[in-house]
Amino acid sequence: MADLPKLRRSELNARLAGIVTELDYWKQQTQPGARFERHWSQVQRLAIVVGAPINALKRELAEMDDDVDLLAQAEQLEKNVLALHSIWEVFRGKLLLREDDLLKTVLPAFDDLAWACYQPAMICFAHVRKEPPLLYFTTLWSPFAQSRDTSFQNEVRASGGALIQDEFLAILKSLPVPLIGLPWYHAAHIPGAIVISHEVGHIVERDFALTPAIQSALAGASLAEPAAWSCWASEVFADIYGCLGMGPAFVGAMMDLLASGLAVVHEEKPNPNGKYPTRSMRVSLMLQVLQAIALDDEAQRLDATWQATYGPRLIPTGYEADIPKVVASLLRGPYRAINGTTIALNDVLNFPQDFLQKAKDIADDAANGRENKLRTYRETRCFFAAARYLHENPPAGPINNATYQRLVEAIVMKGEGETRMRGSVSRGASSPQPPQPPAQTLSSEQEEADRNLGQDLLKQLIAMRDS
Repeated sequence: MADLPKLRRSELNARLAGIVTELDYWKQQTQPGARFERHWSQVQRLAIVVGAPINALKRELAEMDDDVDLLAQAEQLEKNVLALHSIWEVFRGKLLLREDDLLKTVLPAFDDLAWACYQPAMICFAHVRKEPPLLYFTTLWSPFAQSRDTSFQNEVRASGGALIQDEFLAILKSLPVPLIGLPWYHAAHIPGAIVISHEVGHIVERDFALTPAIQSALAGASLAEPAAWSCWASEVFADIYGCLGMGPAFVGAMMDLLASGLAVVHEEKPNPNGKYPTRSMRVSLMLQVLQAIALDDEAQRLDATWQATYGPRLIPTGYEADIPKVVASLLRGPYRAINGTTIALNDVLNFPQDFLQKAKDIADDAANGRENKLRTYRETRCFFAAARYLHENPPAGPINNATYQRLVEAIVMKGEGETRMRGSVSRGASSPQPPQPPAQTLSSEQEEADRNLGQDLLKQLIAMRDS
């Protein structure tokens, strides 16, 4: 006759082993030289966070000699295992997308763009390694960032009934990998995905605690409408950061996103308590950034494009006078770098003048099928700017997806022979330096922090179980 307590113990061990098997699989798939090595440090750190409570639960189960006690605790132990699966599921699904034949090049390309915009800030501001964003697709209309501060609450709640207490969800805010969700249609049309740089701006603000500097800069700008700009500060900062990351290509992509009916644009009024300035105000602000970084001709071109549809931008006088002050103050900061000096935002990230010509050259090579030539270019941001250029200037009719696919493949292949691993910071003693290829280990400080987070998760699980 079967022994029910023994069967229950075996079942619990198997369920714990299942998540260990998955973590081991992804650790193997992200090793140096493996196909997903871009995500090595992200997976390593998640495995440490989730692995700490897994090992503790395994020990607890092994030490539970009383079969009656095991049966009494089995249901809650099972919920704890499901809770850990729920945490891992937030990331599992995003990683699995990279195994899809249709997405296995475009998602790494988007990861590269996020990294290209995130890495300069990490070099300037990070005391310890920060994990770059993980990109994925969603049915939401516009891109959005889920940072380390947002807890992934909706996704975790939706993944099952094991996690229903806000106290537990609050712990998840410290998970080490931020996420950026993109609408599914960007998988086939990459010019719009340039707005990734805006979402990276949100993560940069949160990761490196720039909010006080942003608010201080606005407070010192002698604005006519200071309260409104303070409410809009995070979105304005992200728009500015997007301009610095992708230049006129970002402004063009944002204009596509902001475009609406004539009445909507003409009649939109500033909401001082809202999240965003009006569409016309955002366009004006982004054009002001281009002028501030010496891209005046591009600003005039994009201004003409917007006004050809909507006419002169209708912005209340006080807000209109504030826009150049807002841009100047947020560019100037100052922001405190890792070496203790202060630095302007456009010294952290900028879109150089020569990127414009490089983007046009890349666009021409992509449109004419020069794959070998495409592989000689190195700067990820220029590839995406090239996609935007082709979108705005199709050489002969609409650009087909094959042209964009050439760009995507070139982005992914350009790193061959170089490390693709992310999240490394290497600098001199007194100033930020370009990063060196990362060691194949995490720092002891990172490992300890991640183990502690895993232990905090376990303590909360136990508290839930015993309440």
